[in-house]
Amino acid sequence: MATPFPVFVERHQQRTYRAAFRVLGERAEALDVTQEALLALYRRGAGLPEARVEGWLVRAATCRALDRLRR
Repeated sequence: MATPFPVFVERHQQRTYRAAFRVLGERAEALDVTQEALLALYRRGAGLPEARVEGWLVRAATCRALDRLRR
């Protein structure tokens, strides 16, 4: 990914956080899930079209949040 990580986070953090918070209802847990999802996609690197980034992040945050609820 050519975008620096801080710019990537600023661009996508709020929507990703909202998805996690909707599932978890707890701020600290939602922030952790948001960070996990953002890091996972950023580390993945290029290959995902920009148009699909938001959807991928929302889905990743939702799945991670549901996993935390199951534990």
